Amino acid sequence: MNSFQKWVLRRLLKENCPVSFPRSGPGAKAINCFAIYLYDGNIPLMCVDTITEYGLEGKYWNVDRFQYEATIPFNAINLLTFQILHFKGVYQTRYENFQDYVLTGISQIYRLNILKDKLLNFIVNKRTYILPTRSKILEILVERAITGNNSPFSNNEILCYIFNEQIYRSNQYGKLSELLSLYISSLCESEDLARVDAIRHKITGRALATVDKDKQKEKMHNDSMNLNNMMVIFTFILAITSIPYDLIWKVIEGQKWIDLLLFVMERG
Repeated sequence: MNSFQKWVLRRLLKENCPVSFPRSGPGAKAINCFAIYLYDGNIPLMCVDTITEYGLEGKYWNVDRFQYEATIPFNAINLLTFQILHFKGVYQTRYENFQDYVLTGISQIYRLNILKDKLLNFIVNKRTYILPTRSKILEILVERAITGNNSPFSNNEILCYIFNEQIYRSNQYGKLSELLSLYISSLCESEDLARVDAIRHKITGRALATVDKDKQKEKMHNDSMNLNNMMVIFTFILAITSIPYDLIWKVIEGQKWIDLLLFVMERG
């Protein structure tokens, strides 16, 4: 690390984030802190807590969380990368390195990102999200598997797949998640889905047969509706063509619409 990076890091660590802090509600509005991470490529190594004369101290990554206290000397940091997270109120800004922080953080350009975030939240919460029906959700899951993504899935992954990642911003997210959980439980009971672990599921061989059966029912219903519509149109045409010409002429001349309607209704 060069002297400039050390200076920036010391400045950031003065406002280092605590182990836990609120991310929503009134308590989150007072938050203004930084979290600094060391990465080896895409692999997290350390959450930095302090900078010393010899290196960086913090919690080392252990499989799924930062846990063990560790020290990384300065001469071992040259091949590593930093990631800086700034938590300001309920918003979060990510900087990929110290230069990025200086250009957009210290210069307050990050406020534009917060403004963009607020605007996006406003737009998302103006939209009404409607979860598909149970059978449609199963069809979506089957299509997902057919297109090459047959890995187990969580409820949140499916919500993002149906809508997009912006669903997390919506104030309807909680209700949609609860309704999807009910659908997933129902599909497990019918053995169209199988539970993999506490939060993930996968489709079964029965799901494809169920989707085919539902599509056949839908096709039969649509065919029946089309036939009924055709019968109505055909009956109307027959009624129109059987109207006497003198009655049609009266309508054209003036205003005998009631007589015409009564005639059609009687013949229908």
